[in-house]
Amino acid sequence: MQHVDLRNIKINQIQIFLEAVNCGSFSGAAEALHVTQPMVSKTIQALEKELGIILFIRSKGKLNLTPAGRDCYNQWSNMLKYLEASVESAHAIQEGASSRLHIGAGSMAIEAGKFFPLLKDFKEQQPVNLYVECHAMTQLITELQDDKYDAIFISKHLLDSIESRGLKWKKIQETFLAIFVPWDNPLSDRDELSFADLKKESFIAFSVDTDPLYLDLLNRLAGEAGFIPKIACYIPNEESFEVNLMLNNGVALIDSMVMISEAIAKMFPLKGLRNDSILVWKEGNASPALKQFLKYLDKHLPE
Repeated sequence: MQHVDLRNIKINQIQIFLEAVNCGSFSGAAEALHVTQPMVSKTIQALEKELGIILFIRSKGKLNLTPAGRDCYNQWSNMLKYLEASVESAHAIQEGASSRLHIGAGSMAIEAGKFFPLLKDFKEQQPVNLYVECHAMTQLITELQDDKYDAIFISKHLLDSIESRGLKWKKIQETFLAIFVPWDNPLSDRDELSFADLKKESFIAFSVDTDPLYLDLLNRLAGEAGFIPKIACYIPNEESFEVNLMLNNGVALIDSMVMISEAIAKMFPLKGLRNDSILVWKEGNASPALKQFLKYLDKHLPE
């Protein structure tokens, strides 16, 4: 194997290589990085020469990674992520924060219930840089497994779709399932609803990509009530429930904690159908900030 003096490899060379892969062309990388295409091409050539590795196969204007190039891409992508994280951590320490806590949560659920007040109070008490990102549930689960987050805030029913091995969870709040009915729908005049009352209704439903167990739950509840649910539309995120309820496109089965404006729909709790909100993290992978937060939760949440 050829000896490579890594002191001759510069971070900007690696960044240009990664950008070329992400863009699929040298011209795309040049535009993204605000440099010239010849500069990108020369940088890649110099990197290949220094490493003694052919990174790309160039043919008919197409840019394809060699197997060795693909391996470099995967390894270097992770290396730069760790480097960026270390710089962020160093800034946090310099600015007086002892550590960094990164949490993923559903985009509307984070606004309701106990979780946000707990996060806010924890941040005020502890010297921690706290960041929250809101995405679809399945994306949160994938990115937790890829170590993007320290922990994620999701509905407990989703635990069945996750490899339970290596994961730990803590109940944050007891919640329940509910039916949301637009005010234009005659059912909104009732005081109570059961699933049997929804036989003629169409449902606004999460897509499988957003929540892989949602349709199983909806079909089970409808089946117990003696009907097959009609789906008006499949939606990719929680915000879409509110828009489609506003358009009177159907009724919706949602966790009661998700904030739907009372001006748009009436909420009918489904008695006995719990759907607790939980915090999930990887066992043995808790950061110092997450350990602090878990201790805080132990003190501030009832058993």
